[in-house]
Parts: sequence; C-alpha cells; structure tokens
Amino acid sequence: MVHYRVLRATLVAGVTLFAAAFAQASTVDYVFNGTADSGSLIGESYSGSFSFDDTGLLLTGSESAALQSLSLRFLATDFDLASSASATADFQDGVFLGLSYTVDAFDPSFSLVSGLADTADAYFAYTPAVGAAGFGSVSYSVVPVPAGLALLPGGWAVLAGFRRRTRAV
Repeated sequence: MVHYRVLRATLVAGVTLFAAAFAQASTVDYVFNGTADSGSLIGESYSGSFSFDDTGLLLTGSESAALQSLSLRFLATDFDLASSASATADFQDGVFLGLSYTVDAFDPSFSLVSGLADTADAYFAYTPAVGAAGFGSVSYSVVPVPAGLALLPGGWAVLAGFRRRTRAV
C-alpha cells in the first residue's frame, strides 16, 4: 500500500513538472519563406529561421521581442542579425504579427514587414538600385519543440523503477 502512495505522489509531481515546463516562457523558434510577387525580381524566393525569448512579453498592446538568432537566404546570399540594425518579432495583444527586419547594405535593399492584425498581412519589400521595386509574400511557421518533452524519458525511468520495485515486494 505504501508503494502505491509513493507511486501516486511521484506521478502527481511528474505531471506538475511537465505542466510547469509548458507554462514557462521560453525560446520560440520560427521558420519562414516567401517569394517576390512583383517588381524586377518576380519569382525570386527567400527562406530562413529566427528565434526569440518570449519571457518579457506581457501579451497586451503593441510589443516587440528582440531576436536571439536569425538566418535568411536571399539571392544566393546569407544574412543574419549583424546584417540589420534592428530585428524584432512583433506582437499585438499577444498575436504574432511577423518579423521586422531591414537590410540596407545590399542591392537590393529589402525588408520583412510585420502585419497589422496578424501574419496574413505581413509582407516582403525590396528596392533594387536598377529595376523596379517590388513586394512579396511571407509565411511563418512556429517550430514545435516543447521543453517538457525532454522530461518524459526521466519520468518514465522513475515510474519503471517504482514498478519493478513494487513487483519485487
């Protein structure tokens, strides 16, 4: 009987820790891609990824989170956080609007612009030194990497140990 109490207490503690891991703020990873839909670079595509820490977000009003990392590939060139003076993930009342990121020291200069209501109206804009400026689409996908999943193998091992111990008694 005592072993079942210990097992139950361990299960409750494990579930609580698992839930707490999901409730905590953490690093959020996104991937994105898009294509120039107009201008002289029509059909050119780009893609990349970025991450930010959502710990400081209050989920009310207009907010921005500084990026921890960014990689972008456009016109066979790689860009990162050092390529831009400012790079943020933007939010309105907790809703992700998109990425704000501008590169001026490249031809064409370009920007990823956050949406007003959500990512559906976010866009890519570019201005070449020669040729027509244009716009493009952008789509974002969050990369699901729940931190709590890392706790599962340890919890299973503890439960297996208790199960073996109760069978032996």
